[in-house]
Amino acid sequence: MKKLDVILDETTIINFPFFKRLLMRYKFISVATVLVIVSIFSYFYNSQFNIYKVGKTFKNVSNDADSPLVTISNIIGEKKVGITTEEVLSSLRSVDFVKKLAEEVYDSGEFLDHNFSDFHGKDQRSTSEIFNACGESRECMVNFFMGRLPGMYIVAPNDQVQNNFFLTVQSLNRQTTAFLLNKVESTIQKTRVESIKHLHSQQKALTQKLLNSKKEELNDLEPNALEESEDSLKESVKQLDERIRIVSRDYHKLKIELDLIDSQLEQTRRTLSSENRNRFNPKTSKRVKAINKKIEKYRQDISAIEVSLSSFSGDDKSILNQLKSELRKAERELKSIPNYRLYLGSKEDFIKRKGKSSEDVAFDSKVKRSQFARVSKELLELQEERAKTVKMQKDLSSKIKDITPIVEYIKILEQKMVQLQIIESTIISDYVFSKNVSGISVFRRTSLAKAVLFCFFVTFFSVFSLIIIRYLADSKIYDEYELSKNYNNIDVIGKTPNFNVSK
Repeated sequence: MKKLDVILDETTIINFPFFKRLLMRYKFISVATVLVIVSIFSYFYNSQFNIYKVGKTFKNVSNDADSPLVTISNIIGEKKVGITTEEVLSSLRSVDFVKKLAEEVYDSGEFLDHNFSDFHGKDQRSTSEIFNACGESRECMVNFFMGRLPGMYIVAPNDQVQNNFFLTVQSLNRQTTAFLLNKVESTIQKTRVESIKHLHSQQKALTQKLLNSKKEELNDLEPNALEESEDSLKESVKQLDERIRIVSRDYHKLKIELDLIDSQLEQTRRTLSSENRNRFNPKTSKRVKAINKKIEKYRQDISAIEVSLSSFSGDDKSILNQLKSELRKAERELKSIPNYRLYLGSKEDFIKRKGKSSEDVAFDSKVKRSQFARVSKELLELQEERAKTVKMQKDLSSKIKDITPIVEYIKILEQKMVQLQIIESTIISDYVFSKNVSGISVFRRTSLAKAVLFCFFVTFFSVFSLIIIRYLADSKIYDEYELSKNYNNIDVIGKTPNFNVSK
């Protein structure tokens, strides 16, 4: 067997001059290999379908300050959190989104007019032929689209612009590409709106559940009945205060009258007693009358001066003050006399008058005392009743105060429900698609340059491999070079003549 060292070289690894001689020696294998490989690659390239691709960009503005949804949320006090780039990409690659897109394509009713064949060309049937197997089954058709559509659209982030994305749609004809672009865009918007509405619906449901729970808790406490009872007790306290004021006024009036009658009765009894009669002194009587007469004279003078003069001079004031001083001095002198009232009238008239009124004063005292006892009892009962009513009112106020936080919490939850309803009615997608659509580009899955380059490398290695195998399998020695390389110990003693050379 021939040695492999013949085609190797120490510097260039492959002995290219010798390999060139091998190519010329095995021309048929070389040409056939090249033709076969080129034919295979030509068939592969030409068997590819033209792919029509179109794209547009869209932006995620969920975290932008000028987002309409964020603006509405801020106005009503609702804090809205946007989504990240990873969340956008994962949502648009999810099974739920693909199913929604498949349903949108099916529900459009236009899918029979478009080509949803595989790019590899494995299924060359028309859309009608494909769906004949499904019959009228909507689920079968949707499942078919779910298997095909993920390879027909691509969503990729824009590395140069934050929160910006590229949407690329590709299919086997122009009409299908334009159709899919519209459906993918509309489905992205719809799914995003549905996602936002779902979040708000969950929040709304939780808020409504909590609101109902708090209302049930409040209804068990019967706040309306408590408030009505409190208002009734306040009115009762008000009426009791008014009644106590009236009774208290009667109480104090009777107290004064009873004290006066008791004083008159006591004075009458003292006057009528034998001790007072024995204490009557004619000299004292004269003295009392003289002082009383003096007092009357001072009072008349003072009254005359005060009435006759509209304004007082310094002298007039001095005289008036002196008269008042003498009047007070005389009154003190009169009061200093024991039982001076006994001497203001005649002894007989005074004793007779006192004796006659003694029985009337005693009867009035008994009547007033009975009235005073009744009023005192009524006043005490009213005060006790008021104290009980006030205590009940305070207890109710304490209960109402305890449920006040629940009432305020319910008000907050109701406001929250209104806010959520406002947001839910104004929800829009926070994906903003550009109006500019890139022109439709036509390409094949493997480009001509890639096919040619790959064909060249496959052809080279195939030809090289086949030539080496053919050389190693060939038992003939064609020249001195091969002989010397394959058999190192054989000496060359001569060369055969080349009889094919023309003379």
